[in-house]
Amino acid sequence: MGSALFILAVFLVLIVVHELIHGATWAVFAPGRWNAVSFGFITKYLTPYCCCNAPLKKGPYILGALMPTLLLGILPCTAAIFTDSLPLFTIGALMILGGGGDLTIILKLLCFRTSTQDVLYLDHPYQAGLAAFTRQQG
Repeated sequence: MGSALFILAVFLVLIVVHELIHGATWAVFAPGRWNAVSFGFITKYLTPYCCCNAPLKKGPYILGALMPTLLLGILPCTAAIFTDSLPLFTIGALMILGGGGDLTIILKLLCFRTSTQDVLYLDHPYQAGLAAFTRQQG
């Protein structure tokens, strides 16, 4: 029981770290850096969130969306396999599941088709999702 409580406590802390990683990654690419990033908490769902308030190109947006799952999910699971650590694997697996919404948004972004490469993506300020803005030709 003590191990399960420890994993739960670590998971709750890592949820906040997950959002900070989104913010730190997007701040590298956003005009205005950290001023373009905001954080909040949806009380109804007991969920913290991070939002990039500046439009980003596809690569930086995807990188910012993927980074928490890579650092807190894939990396720990890989390390757990090599170190034979079930608690580390459990935490990593939970963080991969926690990144499911981010992966869904990335999938939607990748499915968006347009005739131009001149597209900017803007995070929705408080819901899971984004808007795509394309420049008209001519």
